[in-house]
Parts: sequence; C-alpha cells; structure tokens
Amino acid sequence: MFFSHLFRGHPRSIAYPSTILLVAIAFAVERWAWSQLQIYPFFFFYLAIIISGALFIHGSGYLATALSAGLLTLFLPPIGSIEVTEPRDRFALAMFVAVGLGLSALLDQLRKPCGEPRRRWPVLRRRWPVLRRR
Repeated sequence: MFFSHLFRGHPRSIAYPSTILLVAIAFAVERWAWSQLQIYPFFFFYLAIIISGALFIHGSGYLATALSAGLLTLFLPPIGSIEVTEPRDRFALAMFVAVGLGLSALLDQLRKPCGEPRRRWPVLRRRWPVLRRR
C-alpha cells in the first residue's frame, strides 16, 4: 500500500518543483564533493534523474535530465562557463543526456503497468464472478 501511494503520479504542482529541488540538492552535493571526485561529475545527477523519474509524473525525469545537463556544463572545462570546449567532455555530456533520457523513458514505461490493474478492476469484476466477492 505504501509503495503504490509513493509511486503514483503526483500532480505537476508537486512533481516539477520537487524535481527542481532534487536537481538542486544533487548540484549542492556535487559542489561539496568536487574536491574528492573531480572525474566526471555525473554521479549525483543520475540519482536525481532516477528518483524524480520513479516518484513523479511523466515529464519529471526528462526535466531532471535537462536541468542536470545544464548544470553539468558548469563543472566541465572551462569550469564555471556553460561552454564545453573539449571533444571528450562533449561526448561525455552527450552520453549523460542519452542515458538520462533512456532512464526517464524506462521509468515511464515501468510506471504504466502499476496503474493498469486498478483501472481495469471494475471490468474484471463484471466478467469474472469469482472476483465479485472481494
């Protein structure tokens, strides 16, 4: 019961601000951990994409991917600029966006079967007399 309530689609008025908050938290944690990680700063942003895609409505994962990609440009050389000059950094950013969009699409597809039985329950009860007792 708890998980079905947790993973139901929240309204946009909750989902999108919460997604922005998750990406902001990922950005803050990444800034704090930057001195130790300094490889590619994607780790915490992937968590924001996965959490927002799993908990909120359809567009939340995509919004998290777009916001994360925009903020990631600040970590790539030249640091502090939104311009990404190195080809390997451009490729890494493109792969991040591709994986983020893929994760968002996958989480959207996984969400659909969760709500399907609840919508079909009245039809099944009419067709199957055994289910009428429940």
